[in-house]
Amino acid sequence: MLKYFKAKSRAQKVQARLESGEKPSEIAVTITGKVTSKKYNTLIKKAVSEYNREHKGKLFGE
Repeated sequence: MLKYFKAKSRAQKVQARLESGEKPSEIAVTITGKVTSKKYNTLIKKAVSEYNREHKGKLFGE
């Protein structure tokens, strides 16, 4: 029987690095401290809609 392993998510990789003792950069700390998940999602939705408006072919789903 074959076992399938799911790749680690980005959050899991970051958590593993933090647990190993690696310290995040000052820029990463500043960004994560200022941007909430709601604000991030709003920014991404805005960027996608602007991109799709400027480019006739819809590369990103809305």
